[in-house]
Amino acid sequence: MLLLIAVLACIAAAFLLVRYTNRQSLPSSETNRYKNLEPETFRPLFEPTAADMRAYEHEEAEREAARERALADAVRVEQETRLQRLISAWRTSPDRQNTIDLLVRASEMNEADMFAEVAEEIIRNFNEQGIGGLSPGELAALLDGHCRLLPQAERGSGALFWVKEEIANLRSRSIA
Repeated sequence: MLLLIAVLACIAAAFLLVRYTNRQSLPSSETNRYKNLEPETFRPLFEPTAADMRAYEHEEAEREAARERALADAVRVEQETRLQRLISAWRTSPDRQNTIDLLVRASEMNEADMFAEVAEEIIRNFNEQGIGGLSPGELAALLDGHCRLLPQAERGSGALFWVKEEIANLRSRSIA
């Protein structure tokens, strides 16, 4: 009986020894398995994807376009304010030089609506009171010349139709 217990103890000791050596080698093989992976296969947890980057770039482009539009709007408002002040000053003393300055400023705005508004004011004042130093032909030439300074797209707009008609009327009055 003692011999049987001794044999069982030896078998159990051998089993435990084999098991212990297998457990010791197992983690080292798992660790080596992870060390052999290439680092390119790992992606940081919070790294943006290509779609995220495209969306971000698109948002940035929209923000930049919005900033540019806001800046252009601010410049346009300032130009309109300056033009309105110049129109007010012109109304007090409409003469040849003030009219030229007003037309230059209106054509620099590159907007047919603003130019038509200024031209309408000048023509109305010319028809009612006359402008010192300007004949109908000279006014027609001034209006036509400054109208041609507008961009091509603006020159073709309907806002200048009435102005072109009035330029033709002024030219016919200068001939007669």
